[in-house]
Amino acid sequence: MINEVVTVDSDDDFYGKPDSAYMSTTIPLFRKAGIKVSGVQDILNLGIYITNAVKMPKSEYAVSKECIEESLPYLEK
Repeated sequence: MINEVVTVDSDDDFYGKPDSAYMSTTIPLFRKAGIKVSGVQDILNLGIYITNAVKMPKSEYAVSKECIEESLPYLEK
């Protein structure tokens, strides 16, 4: 599963605190799909890895072309 960008504070990312900002929106999406999860480990146990497409936080509304190009090798791997 691919998300847009990392958070400014790593504690708020998927693999940060158990009550991170990203997981507070991700868990309900899985539950709406009928998949009972309570945290990122439950999602990993389903064989789903969550990553961010861009490895630097956004500083503006849109992600710059440079940030995308710098992060592309990670996604290609």
